[in-house]
Amino acid sequence: MSNSFQDMLDEGVVIEGVEGITALIDGDILAHRAANATDGRFYTITGLPGESHKYKKDAVAAATKAGLTAKDVEIDFMPEPVSHAVNIVKTLMRTIQQALEARHGKVSYEVYLSVPSAEGFRVEVNPAYKANRVGGRKPKHLDKCKDYLRRNWRAVSKRQMEADDLLAIRTGELNKDGQPWVIVSIDKDLKQIAGDHFDFVNDEYVVVDETEAKYRLWHQVLIGDSTDNIFTPRLLGDKKAKAYLDENFDSSLTKEELLNMCTEVYSEYMEKHMKVKDTSDARCWVEQTYEQVYLKRFEDGKGITEVDS
Repeated sequence: MSNSFQDMLDEGVVIEGVEGITALIDGDILAHRAANATDGRFYTITGLPGESHKYKKDAVAAATKAGLTAKDVEIDFMPEPVSHAVNIVKTLMRTIQQALEARHGKVSYEVYLSVPSAEGFRVEVNPAYKANRVGGRKPKHLDKCKDYLRRNWRAVSKRQMEADDLLAIRTGELNKDGQPWVIVSIDKDLKQIAGDHFDFVNDEYVVVDETEAKYRLWHQVLIGDSTDNIFTPRLLGDKKAKAYLDENFDSSLTKEELLNMCTEVYSEYMEKHMKVKDTSDARCWVEQTYEQVYLKRFEDGKGITEVDS
């Protein structure tokens, strides 16, 4: 289910019997949004000196009108002062505080940050994991935004871990202690964790149940994530994966049964669209995809304090 906080306040929704809640905040999202917003991206056109555009589509249109092409459009940056980026992080945190405290009253805050992708455990499974991002521009003030979260909100990073994994592990710890929590992020990957989620960008509160969380995980196993260089068999896309799961998925299926199910799908697409006759590697491929898209859990053996810093 999902509602905006304002809707809930208007309806007088309250949480009975709860003395405080822990907000688990994806600090990567906050830092990147602030740094990107102040990175001063703009587009110029070779052959039209002095002309610049905020959006690429406008630059391409202007180039075309002048008899040029999209190849004549170049990207450039003129970052704003670092204080602007930090102020955006402050504003985002205030927005989150106001929304959560309006609903829950007493709230404690925990902020988590990722280590660089090259230092994460997933590169041990797939050396190409997020390698497509190497060499790309990092927003100028990204590190300063993260530093602000470390200094002022005690943001935590742990060796080899991404923020998503730390958030997932922490929910397990809190569940064990009977403490309520809410994940604060806009990252779809975190929806494989059953429980409360707050999308602070769209002011949307979502409760993910166990069935939906499990479905989302195995949907990701089928389609991978091209933005992270996690690839699955060719033409096995979102719609086809959903159609297959809608027909065959059952929340009572075990991990082994679901791995077998995905292996059958991989094998089919390897034969049909990749022209692979021997699909004996399909199971290994499925397991590697699972290891990359699956978020670490408290039940996997270590809690936050046990993960190496």
